[in-house]
Amino acid sequence: MKKVEKGSSAGTTAEQSTKADVKQVSQPIAKPHVRCRADINNDITQKWELIQQLKSEILKLEKEDILLCDEHQRFEEKYEDVIISKRPKKIESKLIGRIYWTEEFKDEDTNQSVFIDRSQIVRVNGVWK
Repeated sequence: MKKVEKGSSAGTTAEQSTKADVKQVSQPIAKPHVRCRADINNDITQKWELIQQLKSEILKLEKEDILLCDEHQRFEEKYEDVIISKRPKKIESKLIGRIYWTEEFKDEDTNQSVFIDRSQIVRVNGVWK
């Protein structure tokens, strides 16, 4: 007859759990996927193309914003004489597009508001600056 010890079953489960721990630790660590240089360069060019598309969309929206006239700003185009050279004096007429707006400044001492009219040239002869 074989003797069965009561503590032997507990010892085997402890041994099994340590073996499982060893198996988890001894598994090799997965190396990260290394991409080739051509794939990386391809991704870079795709991202640059996306950036260029976004820049062109932003420029289109900025032009639309400039051309919009409301209570904050207005856009006007008119022909203005521009001095090309002083000697001999040459004047050329160009179509100048400007935006006009009013800025408000507060005087720190008196707390009064001062309004200043501003303008900026944004288009000359139909070419955006």
